[in-house]
Amino acid sequence: MKYYVNLQNNFTSIIINLKYNVYFLMKRIFLLQIFCCILSSVLFTQNKLKFSANSVESMKDNNISMNLFKDNVQIQDNNRILYADLAKQIPDSNKVILSGSVRMYEESDSLECDKLIIHKYEDDTYYAIGNVILRDSIRTIYGDTLFIEYQNNLLKRLNIKSNAIIYSKQYWDKDGEKKVFQDEMRGQSIFINFDINEQIDFIEISGMASANFNILKNDIIKGINEVSGDSMLIYFINNNINIMEVLGGVIGEFVPDQENHNISYPILYTANHINYNLKSEKTILTNNAKVIYGQTILTGGEIEADLDLNLVESKLMDSILPSVSSGSESPTYGNYMIFDLETETGNIEDGYNQIDLGVFRGDDFLTDKDDNVYINNAMFTSCDLEEPHYHFGSQKMKIINSKEQIIGRPMILYIQDFPALSLPLTILPNSNRESKSGFIMPSFGHSRKHGTWIQDFGYYYAPNDYYDFLTYIDFYDKSKFRMETIINYKKLYGPKWYNYKISGGLKLKNYNRELSSSNDFTDLGDKSKSSEDYSIHFHHNQDFDTMQYIRINYNYHSYYSVNDINNIENNYDAYLSQQKEDSQLFYSKNSLYGSLSIGASANRNLNIPTPNNADQVYSYKHQYYPEIKYDYRKSKLFGKGDKWYHNMSLSYDISFLNKYKSFSKISNSDGTDWLDDDLIDITSPGLQQAVKLALPINLFFFNLTPNLNFNEKWAIDNDLTNIQARSLDYNLSLDLETVIFGLLPVNMKKLSAIHHTMTPSLSFLYNPKSNIIKGHIEDFDNHRVNVNFNSSSTARFALRNLFQVKILNSNNEYIKRSILGLNFNTSYDFEKQTFGDLFSKISLKNKDGSEYLRINMQHDVRNIFKGRSLELKSLTTSISRQFGHKLSGESTLSETDSLSSYNSQNNDIWDAQFNISLTASYTLQDKWDVTYTNLDLRSSIRLSENWKLENRMYLNLEDMNMEYYKLQLKRSLHCWNFEFFMVPIGYNKGFGLRINISDPGLQSLRITQSTVKGWS
Repeated sequence: MKYYVNLQNNFTSIIINLKYNVYFLMKRIFLLQIFCCILSSVLFTQNKLKFSANSVESMKDNNISMNLFKDNVQIQDNNRILYADLAKQIPDSNKVILSGSVRMYEESDSLECDKLIIHKYEDDTYYAIGNVILRDSIRTIYGDTLFIEYQNNLLKRLNIKSNAIIYSKQYWDKDGEKKVFQDEMRGQSIFINFDINEQIDFIEISGMASANFNILKNDIIKGINEVSGDSMLIYFINNNINIMEVLGGVIGEFVPDQENHNISYPILYTANHINYNLKSEKTILTNNAKVIYGQTILTGGEIEADLDLNLVESKLMDSILPSVSSGSESPTYGNYMIFDLETETGNIEDGYNQIDLGVFRGDDFLTDKDDNVYINNAMFTSCDLEEPHYHFGSQKMKIINSKEQIIGRPMILYIQDFPALSLPLTILPNSNRESKSGFIMPSFGHSRKHGTWIQDFGYYYAPNDYYDFLTYIDFYDKSKFRMETIINYKKLYGPKWYNYKISGGLKLKNYNRELSSSNDFTDLGDKSKSSEDYSIHFHHNQDFDTMQYIRINYNYHSYYSVNDINNIENNYDAYLSQQKEDSQLFYSKNSLYGSLSIGASANRNLNIPTPNNADQVYSYKHQYYPEIKYDYRKSKLFGKGDKWYHNMSLSYDISFLNKYKSFSKISNSDGTDWLDDDLIDITSPGLQQAVKLALPINLFFFNLTPNLNFNEKWAIDNDLTNIQARSLDYNLSLDLETVIFGLLPVNMKKLSAIHHTMTPSLSFLYNPKSNIIKGHIEDFDNHRVNVNFNSSSTARFALRNLFQVKILNSNNEYIKRSILGLNFNTSYDFEKQTFGDLFSKISLKNKDGSEYLRINMQHDVRNIFKGRSLELKSLTTSISRQFGHKLSGESTLSETDSLSSYNSQNNDIWDAQFNISLTASYTLQDKWDVTYTNLDLRSSIRLSENWKLENRMYLNLEDMNMEYYKLQLKRSLHCWNFEFFMVPIGYNKGFGLRINISDPGLQSLRITQSTVKGWS
């Protein structure tokens, strides 16, 4: 028997499909009617829970009795009301399980989840599972699971596990302006404890704990504080955060509100433990504490930040000294320091600092917002000993950050503790960087030929890392005057489209040299007695982004000497190449598949020689008008894949070649001078475009590449209004290549094997005569594009050989090194049915793969077919080789040596090194031509732990003359350097003595004596 029940408005409709006897049917109908009368409103009380549902049934599961409530389930638990799609009540265990859109409401609080388990004991517990959302009037809690515990029917504890989040609201009202701020707390788990008034007592966050909360005080929005750590403990008073403790790898940041004008920068802080009091706005950081404010970095054993007074204090704790630094500067240490966030000034007690050049000590260190440092009773030295060999002392010392200077009033130089020099005001440099502004100290000297001289006197100005300015002069009162000015600029990754990357420079050089006809320096400006060398060099590189840039170059060089006739006659080409002006402008825009370029250039010779004969033509100026070129490249025409046609590639390029002008001078009829009017030769514009198809195919062991190229060319008139002629061409080529490897095992000392790589290749090229589709083939004459007047078909043969060895290097590792290259190539012309010459190249390789010996040969192969040998037509060779060796003696190492600024990484008692350089060439006509052969010998002997003697000698092996010899004696005096040298043979003979402070920034403090020009 099967029956269906439909319940609606307390009315039961029973449809019976008769299969059995009437007696059983009537009995079932009677029982069903009694059940349906009460089904629509089942209410009963058990364990303080009141249930309501559309249907209920009793059942047993594993001998456990339970009541099953379905559809529109509603449960009332005191003042809490729960809703669900399904509820299982287990009376024996006082347990109820709700599922399906579970919701619970209690006054203004609500709970939503996928599943809820209720335990009814003395103290009720609720266990929510899946997509848990708990809300009250100011907070919303999210998590994967939630455990709720009640005590005496009052909320006692909440435990959110897995992906726990709490959002809290803060309300702000000032002068009718209202705002709502949201705070956030996150962690793997969050435990919340409530007091007897159901107010939050404390919150414990564990596992990747983080909190973001707004700081509002006295109707002022101060900012937002973000903090994270391993765990977090938050205490509440009157439902507001009072104290927050964060433990383990704490990282935080306070971002001031835009209306908070007392704090200019965000405050970043780190520590292993942080205690934050929101009421007093004090934060105490301990254990590896650090605070970063703008460019200022504070560290210490304990740091206390007071955001109410905008003060940060750093104190000594666990033997960790407080320190403060700015940017990349070294830190200043002290026993106690305080920093004002509002004024950006600080004070340090018993300070100690090593700023760039050396160590600073003083009673008090005070810093301002410009990172300037003020020191009372200051001491400065670059000597790193506890009792320095020298130091500067001053009652008041100021370190100016922007100018990188140290100012002392007064400043006393102490050698040991003896006051050697006292000045009322002293300015010292304070920077080790390459770009530091200041005067360039000159060198002074005297010679019989040039008189008294001052060399390299100038000024260098580098206000920042973006540009610098350098100007200096050399002056010899009997010889010459030189002035040079250099301006460089650089900007990397600017925020604007036009300053992504900019660099460039301007160099001005003016050089006058007085000749032998006068010894009076006032004649330097007289062209009849002196020469002039003047040049301007400018370059500008500007990248708009990584794919777009512009380049500008300009060079001007003029040289004049009315008496230097021998220089013009003997070095005519070199002389003229220096007298020129040229400029270039180039723009490029690249993309994934193509590139666009636009460029123009011009050049001219500034000195035009006198003509040699009548009607002579001399070209001196050239102008290339703006040209445009676009390339399109698609490496894979049909995309990626494994089929043979996926290797097909397509490229397209189009070039507009603008007109080219050449200006020439024409001599007069008697050949004594040039005519005033120039002869202007114009090469007319042209346009060419090409489509290229290539299909590389791997066929067995060969690489086969057929190529098909289509070309169209236009001959355009000078005013760009008419196309005079057009041609449509094509050419075919086929390249065949393979690689053959050979290996010869060799076990000979460090040599393991010889590798031979042989690459034969064969190419066929067919280029038919141009097909003229407009105009005539002669219309292409004197245009920037060329056409084929005849067809051609050739084959090219090439064979490349590379020999490499596998050897052990100094680290006892096997490396592969090239030793020999042997290449051959020739061609065959199918139109003329003749072979071309055979070109051979033999090259011997250096360790780095470059050539030190190259032999080029050209042979005529036509006689081979007549039974004769190859005919050598030309042979050229060149060799450039440097041979060297180094010897060393017994090594020694001492503490004194390790402090020497002259010591190398090794401490051999003696060492010697020699190098032989050889450059030569050979041709069939000129035979051998040795252009340079030289022996360079260097040696050094450590006379003692402190003294070192160095020698250097140049010997010309061609005529066995010693061209240069220098002896040098050095000693390090810890923070001082001593150096003496003598040059008895060679250019710039003389001697020099120098004693100076070893620190690079203070080497201008020196004692020197020299007879050598340019040395100080």
